[in-house]
Amino acid sequence: MADRDDLGEDRERDLFGGTGADVETNGRVDAREVALSEALATLFDGVTEVPELIKAMRWNDLYQLLEDTTDKAETVATVLSNIALKNA
Repeated sequence: MADRDDLGEDRERDLFGGTGADVETNGRVDAREVALSEALATLFDGVTEVPELIKAMRWNDLYQLLEDTTDKAETVATVLSNIALKNA
């Protein structure tokens, strides 16, 4: 029979499609934050005309919405993980 840690990891994998290692916590920088920083750093490079600026600003808004969405998804994953562990 598997020990409790193995069962918990299997349950977590079944519930969330991965292990807790897939979700970055405790303030560590993860891949999405690096990608966002790189995208924002180059977003306004070479913008010299108003239409280009408007387009860059729209992309900036989209990137921010995606960041907010992934932050909320991470919060949901943490809550669900805590519930699963509490009921294990």
